[in-house]
This record gives sequence, structure tokens and C-alpha cells, in this order.
Amino acid sequence: MKAKRWGWGTGEGRRGNVLVTLALGLVMLLGAAGLGLDYAILTADASRLQTACDFAALAGALLLKRTPQDGDADDVASARADAVRVAEGQMDTLQDLRVTFAQDNTLVRVEADYERQHFFMRVLGRMNSSITRHATAEASVVAGVTGAAPLAITTTDYDNYKGGNPLTVRMARNQDESFDPGDVLGMSTDDTPSKPVSHWESEVKTGVATTTSVGQTLVNSINADTRNQGRRLVGALKDDSDSRIARAAAAPWCDDGGKYTFPNYPTDDPRVMTIMVTDPKSQTNGTSEFITRRLISVYLEDSYRVGTEAFMRIRILPYRAFNSETPGLVVGGPGTVNSGLYVIRLIDDLD
Repeated sequence: MKAKRWGWGTGEGRRGNVLVTLALGLVMLLGAAGLGLDYAILTADASRLQTACDFAALAGALLLKRTPQDGDADDVASARADAVRVAEGQMDTLQDLRVTFAQDNTLVRVEADYERQHFFMRVLGRMNSSITRHATAEASVVAGVTGAAPLAITTTDYDNYKGGNPLTVRMARNQDESFDPGDVLGMSTDDTPSKPVSHWESEVKTGVATTTSVGQTLVNSINADTRNQGRRLVGALKDDSDSRIARAAAAPWCDDGGKYTFPNYPTDDPRVMTIMVTDPKSQTNGTSEFITRRLISVYLEDSYRVGTEAFMRIRILPYRAFNSETPGLVVGGPGTVNSGLYVIRLIDDLD
């Protein structure tokens, strides 16, 4: 009499069932892994597309250099071309790219579409997916910055030389002379009364640590006695200007004064300075107050002495961009005077 068998069948049958189950599980596992791979690729594409839109919008905003009242179509055309160039450089074979402008051409919006061909989703009938991302950037006028050099030129010189022609200015003798066109004046930008020449000298070399703003009251109070202060300030200006020129000649700028063409200088080049513009004023025989009418960016071409006089040759730059994370940066409003200083930043989208 044969023994009665219990279970799911013979050993061979059980092994066959296990193999079938394993094969089906493997197919499902590979399918899930494949779908996950397609999804991961699609997610990475979306991230890359967003980065491309961000960079393109920032590049476009960087070229919106003028206010609506004195701008022209060239700014918008240049901004559009640069946004397209950057987007296509960041992301190949874009399906579509749209660059639009808003708010009197102070905002640039970049929207792009990208199509991804699938691998494993094809088994579900999904051959491809289209992704859309967008970003909006703004070129806002700067109303205040840290790191300005405590120097001022007259509004007359600004108006006459803002087109970029070289301007040579002579160091005025603080508290002893009138502040006239053709002069550069040493300023105290904080509440320190009678600032020591050594303190002022350090600020000319490296910039003022506090924020200097449009509309701020300045004084020409630098602590040097009347008889000697002209000589002391002349020497300080020449030495400090030379210090900037020497630093610019070193790496990474390697700026010997002939490497770059106007106005395409590196923004962190030590020869590039932010200074003030204020009204001319007649001699007051003492401390006098001045109002910062503008903040401007200039390129220091040269500094030299003739006898007891010190001179700087500068060019007023048409624009300079600041990072939105710059400490002490003050973004101006609609009424802020535009002297070419901008902060380029991404903002919340318009829709």
C-alpha cells in the first residue's frame, strides 16, 4: 500500500511553482525599478530645467541696466539674447523657450519646456513627458551699500562725465578749500567726529564697513590740523590709490590697467570703487555737511602727484551688479535715483 502524499504536490511541482512565482515577482520588481528610474530621470530633468530658468532670468536681468525713462530697446534685446544663451547652455534641446518682460522692462521672466523620452514607461503607453518650469528676476536700483570708498565728486562732474570719458580729479584740502568741479573730497560717512586720517586712509583702501546710502548726510571732518592736513591727505590718497592698483595687478584679476576694456571690468576688481556724488560747496573754513545725491561705481585708471597735489584719473561706470546677499545692501524703491548700481535677484513669480 502506497503512502498518502500531503502538500501541494511533488517536489518537482513545488519547485516549478516557486520558479514561476519568482519569475513573475522579478518581472514586477524590474518593472517597478524601471518606472522608478524613469521618474528619477524626470525629476532630475525638472531640477536642471529650473536651474536653467533661474540662471537665464538672472542673466537677462543683469542687462536691464537703465530706468524706463532713459533706457532703449537695445537693453531689452540684449537681455533677451543673453537669457536665451544661458538657458540653452544649461539645458540642451529645449522644446520651447519664452522670455518676456514686465513692469516697464525691469522684470524678466523665463519659461521653458523640456521633453523627456521614456524607457520603461513605454510598456504603460507613456512614450514621453513634457516638463515646464519658469523663473522671474528683477534688476532693482541700489540705495545703499557697504564697502564704499569715503570719497566724493561733484554733481557737475558726474553729469559731464557719466558717459565714461576719463575724469581727472584733484584731492581737495578738507576744510581749507571750496569743493569745486574737478575736485575729489575726503568724507566721513559715519558719526565719528574728526575722523583720524589713518582711519580714513584704511577706508579708502578697503571700503567703509557701514552702509552708505543715497540721501545720507556726510561731513568733511577728517582730523588733521589746518596747516598740514592738505599734505597728509594728499599723501594718503596717493598711497591708498596705489594700494588698490597694486592689489588689482595680482591674481585673480591680473589687472595692469590694460587687460580689460571699458566698462567690462570684474566687479570685485580693487580698481572698481563705489564713491559718492554731492553738490559743490564754497569754502566754509571748517566742518561742512554734504548730502549724498548719488552712489556711483568708478574704475581707478591712475593716481599720481604733481608737487604737493594728488590726482586720480577715473571712469564712471554705467552699471555694476551686486549680489542680493551682500551684507548691508539697501534695495531702493521706485523713486530711488538710478546711477547704475543694481541688485539682481530672483523674485516670486508674477502669476
